[in-house]
Amino acid sequence: MKLEYSLTFWGQINDYISPSPWNIASLAFIVALMGWMPAPIELSAINSMWVVAKRRLTKVSYKEGIFDFNVGYISTAILALVFLALGALVQFGAGESVQMVGGKYIEQLINMYASTIGEWAKELIAFIAFMCIFGTTISMLDGYSRANLESLRLLIGTKESRLSFLNLSILFSTISVLIVIFGFNDAVGPMLKLAMIGSFVSTPVFSWLNLSLVMKGEHRVKGGLFYLSLIGLVYLAGFTLLFIVSQIGWLK
Repeated sequence: MKLEYSLTFWGQINDYISPSPWNIASLAFIVALMGWMPAPIELSAINSMWVVAKRRLTKVSYKEGIFDFNVGYISTAILALVFLALGALVQFGAGESVQMVGGKYIEQLINMYASTIGEWAKELIAFIAFMCIFGTTISMLDGYSRANLESLRLLIGTKESRLSFLNLSILFSTISVLIVIFGFNDAVGPMLKLAMIGSFVSTPVFSWLNLSLVMKGEHRVKGGLFYLSLIGLVYLAGFTLLFIVSQIGWLK
């Protein structure tokens, strides 16, 4: 089924016929989209690392830790839906190709907001975009560095990592990210697609690890949340298997 509609984008009106997403050819895009929607599943481990670090400074109860995670996750989900709606309602089908160079894409994103809200808001949008990107960069560098360092500590078998090791981990992560950014500067789309697909394909493994950690103890998952977790795990595993089979070519 195809939909015909008109969109106003940057002062232009375009008639566009939308292709149906309900086919195997669109599976790779759907998987890439779900890979980071609303956030990578590693967020659960990263948030736990932040709670552990916070407990060294002040007392954090179980309810406070859950509340902190829920606020962050729900806010991220709402923002993800806003970005998705913006792309679907404003940019999609407008006849403007998405820029694959990082700097040009940011400019395109700001202009997209300005065309919807008004030119008066361009400077404000640029400032908000910078703060969002800067905040995300700081959070991810710190979070992934802590998670990687903790993984290494568990493999080696040491009791506790020193602050100097965390600083080295952050430095290593920063250099690694810069290499990737400059290496894929002209191919942001393929880089994101590769990362997002890899994130989704590994999701069933992380989901099982997360669930297995809360199957016992005082705060174990039970009731409706337990069954919802099982349904989600089956869904993720099934969708991942379908994607792998389609990439092999068995569904052609």
